[in-house]
Amino acid sequence: MSKMTEKVFWNKEVVGVVTSPRVDNFDYYGNWIPTENRELYDRFIEAVEKDGGAQIIVGELDSPLVGTVELEPDEEIEIKIRV
Repeated sequence: MSKMTEKVFWNKEVVGVVTSPRVDNFDYYGNWIPTENRELYDRFIEAVEKDGGAQIIVGELDSPLVGTVELEPDEEIEIKIRV
């Protein structure tokens, strides 16, 4: 059985993938695999570290699942979902 995965978009570019995602109230989290594009990832992390976090989209660009990454992900990512 394969694990469920979801793309994470920031500025319309994929910055990583969440595997085995879980939801707890308004938190969406799971294992984190960052993009191999180091320049893009570094810009994403800069956005996470300032101004209260980076606004992202989970799934596909037209997805209604929008949230904020407030802490730099390591092996896991935590996303605060906006409603």
